[in-house]
Amino acid sequence: MRTSTQGSRHISRRRAVAMVMAMIAVIAVGVSLVLPQRANSAPGSVAVTSTVVRPGDTWWSYAEPLTPAGDDVSVTVDRLMTLNHESDPTLVPGQKIVLPADATSW
Repeated sequence: MRTSTQGSRHISRRRAVAMVMAMIAVIAVGVSLVLPQRANSAPGSVAVTSTVVRPGDTWWSYAEPLTPAGDDVSVTVDRLMTLNHESDPTLVPGQKIVLPADATSW
């Protein structure tokens, strides 16, 4: 049988554990705000131009003329989608996308 002293000690331990966990979380957030973060961006800048997608346009139709002869067009499609921060392979008419201004610059 528990006495009231044992019960209060049990609650105090829970509170202590909760407070320690909260302090660890606060410290972790503080450290993450202070330390420099690595950017997930392209290694260099690319001059771009924008265009509005028309009915029937696809990533492939934009990538094909930008792909050097003999290279894989699907790699260019992936690069275009990354450049536009897109994961959906479907283009929507009226959607604005960016394309490299010069095919040789990227």
